[in-house]
Parts: sequence; C-alpha cells; structure tokens
Amino acid sequence: ETLDNWKYIVGNELFRVCYPRSFKNSKLNGICLNLMVKRGNEVDLEYSRKIIIKKINCFLGYEFVNKIKLINYIDTKK
Repeated sequence: ETLDNWKYIVGNELFRVCYPRSFKNSKLNGICLNLMVKRGNEVDLEYSRKIIIKKINCFLGYEFVNKIKLINYIDTKK
C-alpha cells in the first residue's frame, strides 16, 4: 500500500530520488522504514525524515513508522 502511493505520500521531488525498500520491526525501536536513496540526495532526505514519517503515519491513519534508515544506491539510468 505504501509503495503504490509513494508519490502521493512524499511528493514529486522526493519521489524521484527515493523509494521504500522494506519495513523492519524492532522491539526496542518500533518500526523502521528502510529507504533507498539515490546517491547525492542524502542531505535532502535527512532534512525530510520527520516529515516523511508524519506523512506515512497520517496516510495509514495510525502511528506505524518510528524511524527511517537511509540506504544509498547509484542510479544507472541516465
């Protein structure tokens, strides 16, 4: 559900540079979203972490994601 609506949740700017990979459940930290980030855009995502968490939780209607882990990837499509 999150992947299908990712563009709606984060907007066009962030949609072009990141996508959700998986959710990890930890008893200590709650739910962590692993987010794939195109190399060179990490700073934008760092500043947007809280906003993304808030938008995902608002979209789902309850507190689901507690934190985001960024994973870099190199875009081979030019």
